[in-house]
Amino acid sequence: MPLGFAIFWLVLAAGLLFVLVGLWQLRRARRAGLGNGLPLELGAGAVRLRYPHWWTLSLENKETARLKTQDHDGELVIRCVPRSGAAEDPAVLLSRHLEQQRIRFDEWPPVRISEGPVPGAMLASTATLIEQDEEVRANLITYLFEGLATRLTLEYRCSVLYGLVDAYYLDLMVRTLQIDERTSGARDRTPA
Repeated sequence: MPLGFAIFWLVLAAGLLFVLVGLWQLRRARRAGLGNGLPLELGAGAVRLRYPHWWTLSLENKETARLKTQDHDGELVIRCVPRSGAAEDPAVLLSRHLEQQRIRFDEWPPVRISEGPVPGAMLASTATLIEQDEEVRANLITYLFEGLATRLTLEYRCSVLYGLVDAYYLDLMVRTLQIDERTSGARDRTPA
């Protein structure tokens, strides 16, 4: 058997092994999910959710938390603020919030989230950011939820490739979201 033929089969076997290990890890991650996850409470207990145990948490104040992945550049900032005025459509609020940041998104507009106990909107997109006079491509995933008296934003940023993996964990986190309106007070939920 010629040497070139042997090298071809060796490279092919290594590539197949790489793909199989990747699929096995993805299956394992999907099966494990968040596990129990670690609890996070913001806004004096008005907002509760769970996050992956391998992410590190730093609380900036009682309304803002910052979570960082340990194996790459992913960062999630969660802000829970009291809502003022009547409720608005979360997709409209999210559009306004993102347009103020002057970021060029590849996908637009945000998508409405109707499942779950709290109405919300989400935009997951690759975007061009201007950082220190330099254009940077990044993956941005932003959620906005409008409770009776609480507005919650989750803003995740990472390099483009990792966004595909972390979107799965962000979705699991959002599914654990609970907004306790008794703690934050009750107001009218009708859109303006």
